[in-house]
Amino acid sequence: MKWRGVDILTILIVTVVTVLIWLIAEVNTRESASMTATLQFTPPGQGDFVVVPNRMNVEVEVEGPPKVIQTLSRRLQDVIEFPVSGQSGLQQIDDLPAALMDLESIRKTGASIVAAEPSNAQIQIEELVTRKATVRALLPAGSTAENVQVTQDVDVTLPATQASRLPQPLIVEADIDQTTIQQLVPGLHTIEETVRLPSDLGTFESATFSPPKVEVTFRLVSRVKTITVDRVRIQINSAPEDFGEYTVKLPEQFLHDVQVEASEEIVAKLEDDECQVFAVVYLSTSDKERRLESKPVAYFTVLCKDGNGEVVTATVEGEAHPEISLQITSKNLTGE
Repeated sequence: MKWRGVDILTILIVTVVTVLIWLIAEVNTRESASMTATLQFTPPGQGDFVVVPNRMNVEVEVEGPPKVIQTLSRRLQDVIEFPVSGQSGLQQIDDLPAALMDLESIRKTGASIVAAEPSNAQIQIEELVTRKATVRALLPAGSTAENVQVTQDVDVTLPATQASRLPQPLIVEADIDQTTIQQLVPGLHTIEETVRLPSDLGTFESATFSPPKVEVTFRLVSRVKTITVDRVRIQINSAPEDFGEYTVKLPEQFLHDVQVEASEEIVAKLEDDECQVFAVVYLSTSDKERRLESKPVAYFTVLCKDGNGEVVTATVEGEAHPEISLQITSKNLTGE
């Protein structure tokens, strides 16, 4: 059949032959490439086992026609689930290239994995067990609370070998931090806190908790403790340049029965005589020139043998700034 002098049949035959030659060349053309595969080791069951390591990156050498290599490259952009047995213990995976080719998601791309680095893998599989635990709430030092309650138990899930190290009955902790307490006023509170295993039991990185948080109810009485100090020394704080000009005497060197509010740690040190309380009176040059006969305490401070200290709240018969009697004289007038 001809159309305007052109043999249409010949054109069709040439076109078909050309396409066939191109297809044959495409199929028979093989390339090689290097890629990275991320393997996710997956034991049977939902959450019944833990695998260490649970993921692994493998550098693979692949071969195949350009299109199938592109297909495999797109597939390896996602994590590859690598099934492993549910038998506890150490497992050795030899010949990773062959093991990867056994995966349907790899095999159906049509590409061939001819090498891998590393060429094998070693994983540890452990069965997970669940233990029931009660919750103990911990408040920071310096906080006084009553009726602390956690009514909810939690399930602790972890590898069987780690679970064998846990005591029975098992108690986990809900640790309320200092920042949270500082935002509360005395009264009844219910807050939600994350639970954890006590630090003295060691490290359990694989442990999970259900629920991960519990509600802690308590009545906050005070964030500090109170102690009565029999004698508190009075300390004069004055400008150094006045030392040679004035003499300041205290008719009474101590305050008596001082109520001190401080953190539990400071109170404990006061009880053990590791710290002392001082009542600080600040005198300016003007105060001395005017021969003040009394001035209130500016603040109370605690100084400890270890060199640490802090300002504390204190009162004498309910007065936070009691008046201190003074005897101020000029050394020039006294001839000293």
